[in-house]
Amino acid sequence: LADDDSSGGIPRYQQLPGLDRLGQYERRYAGEIAYFDASLGRLLAALEARSRPGVVVITADHGESFGEGGFYLNHGHATTPDLAHVPLLIRAPGLAASRRTDPVHHVDIAPTLLELAGLEAPPDASGRALGPYLRSGRPLPERLLFCDVGSEVSAYAGERFLRARLSSLGHPTGYQ
Repeated sequence: LADDDSSGGIPRYQQLPGLDRLGQYERRYAGEIAYFDASLGRLLAALEARSRPGVVVITADHGESFGEGGFYLNHGHATTPDLAHVPLLIRAPGLAASRRTDPVHHVDIAPTLLELAGLEAPPDASGRALGPYLRSGRPLPERLLFCDVGSEVSAYAGERFLRARLSSLGHPTGYQ
């Protein structure tokens, strides 16, 4: 168990009565994922049964720490892969079920939804429509993706990333 910063153990605000080992929290987290997965399956089956299936997009705004960097069950303190890499699930008519590992960004969601609806994204949109790549199976062209939180920013290129942290004076304190 740890103080509120979650460094070195379960943060105080996450602690539950009678649970004092990390494994107990990991099992509860896995149970939440299983519950979500079952619920998503029911939602997708109900949509499939409709005469006009809809579009479903599911993502997250952050990952969760399970010991990376000494942090447990916490987020918002870093831009590392454990916190920055989140799922993006898209189910839409015309898209075959598949699993991809191409890095994408949340700014890609709006252009993707517009393209799926047969509309064009504004020319100054930051993201790209993913539909053409998903339909063709082609990999996305590599590009830099950025993630920031507080005084930290990371630039991702594929699986590589550069992380910079700023001091309270706005000067870089370290790179990774």
